[in-house]
Amino acid sequence: MDAENNFIKPVLLFHFSKGKTEDEAYKDISKEYGRYAISLRTINKWFKIFSDEYEHSANLKVSNSRQRYTSEFFTNSDDEYSDSSTNELDEPPICSSLTMSTRMSHISSTSENKVFHKKAPKKNLLKLSDEFIINLVNNNPDLSMAELATLANTSRAYIYKRIKQINSDGERVHYRKKVQLPRHSDEFLIELINDNSNLNMTQLAKLAGISQANMSRRIRRMNSDGVKSNYIKNKTIKVELAKPGKPRKFTDEFLISLVNKNPTLTMTELAKIAGTSIPTISNRLKQINRSGERVKYHKKNSQRGVTKFTDEFLIGLINLNPDITMVELARLANVSQSTISRRLKQINKGEKRAKYIVKGMRNGVMKLSDEFLTELINGNPELNIKQLAELAGTSSSYICRWLKKINSDGVRVKYISKKYLDDGPGPDFRPKTKFTDEFLINLINENPELNIGELAILAGVSKGTISSRLKQINADGERVVYHKKNIQTMAPKFTDEFLIDLINKNPGLTMSELSKLAGTSQGTISNRLRQINSNGEKVKYINKKLSKVC
Repeated sequence: MDAENNFIKPVLLFHFSKGKTEDEAYKDISKEYGRYAISLRTINKWFKIFSDEYEHSANLKVSNSRQRYTSEFFTNSDDEYSDSSTNELDEPPICSSLTMSTRMSHISSTSENKVFHKKAPKKNLLKLSDEFIINLVNNNPDLSMAELATLANTSRAYIYKRIKQINSDGERVHYRKKVQLPRHSDEFLIELINDNSNLNMTQLAKLAGISQANMSRRIRRMNSDGVKSNYIKNKTIKVELAKPGKPRKFTDEFLISLVNKNPTLTMTELAKIAGTSIPTISNRLKQINRSGERVKYHKKNSQRGVTKFTDEFLIGLINLNPDITMVELARLANVSQSTISRRLKQINKGEKRAKYIVKGMRNGVMKLSDEFLTELINGNPELNIKQLAELAGTSSSYICRWLKKINSDGVRVKYISKKYLDDGPGPDFRPKTKFTDEFLINLINENPELNIGELAILAGVSKGTISSRLKQINADGERVVYHKKNIQTMAPKFTDEFLIDLINKNPGLTMSELSKLAGTSQGTISNRLRQINSNGEKVKYINKKLSKVC
């Protein structure tokens, strides 16, 4: 605040009185004090304040939409008051020194008539003497800083600064800070809010003639004080503000009636009936009961809630269907599998009453013995795990788990993975591949100049398939010789002249579109362009990545 009053305001007022614009003032201040002394934003703010003060003071002096003193008055009076400063010109209550200075600057800048006056020399004299300030404070000990400023016909900041200056060498004047009384009582604000429940914070603040921040602060303070016996007996003041937004889907009365008519329903079921979300129901119930309990809602606990079936029903269901799994029991009971499991644990907590055998076991012994599984796999070597599981009437994971257990102490049953075999059973099973080893060997021998990618295109498979098949073929000994091709030494699909001509004829196409026209990849086009221009720019290609507009 000191820097603002002692440095920023005087400097900006000086430039404003010269009739300078914000940008001109910013440039001059930056040259004199540095670019970070006063920001352009601060200059704009203060210039607006000065401009408003100038317009306000000018309006006070206007009668019948005409100025009290015209520009000619100031220019013609120059001879009479040529030896006076702007403060001395202000001695007869004509206008403020700011108005006088600004008007003369504007007249000088917009007219050929120039106003010349002697500027007041820089003096350390203050407008109000120390004795005046001391007497003012001592004679009015109950007044606030703003009220003292009003009496002295100056600003609150000026009074504050002068008191600080006076007490800089020791306390000569004792001023106690006054706690400013609120503009409106709590009762007034409560009544205002209750009478205008549909208004938001901004609108209420305008009605009360205070700021939005002040209104918000007062509401928070009222709500934090607790019980207000002189307003609402034995009830805490809770001020509800209507926030702008979507209108409510239903009224408080609708929700109260819904809860009272359906006391057994959960929050979820109430939300479905009301066509809204669970948090909305919960929040609305809290709002309704904030001023006192108007609706009684008992939270439902799913563990203690009414069950869909009795313990006897579940025991009977298990006894009548001893062979079905828990999933099938859950379907019959129209509940989830976890519900069946939880209910069984509850039933068997005290005394075991429900005999349920986990399926996959029978009387503690696995359905499938080691001998059965060994015979099944040895008798069907062409079947995969899935087909073996279907024959055994179990799951694939069960077969895998038991295979690992059987062979944990040593290989007792040999199972060959059918990853590359057909699903169809039969003695004439063949590898699940699109071509035989002989086909690939002949393909390579007949096309020794082709690379892996081109061989893959001819065979209608991926490059990875060709590579892995070559490894399999040569696993037991080299049956086919394949020489890896160097892409750099391979003959290109098209000449440099073709690519240069293609780019020159299609300057607007992207790299991707050029590669489609050339029947190759985008990377190939990019590599070939670098090769062509490696010894000097032969073709100019402009990257369309940034220039292309979608």
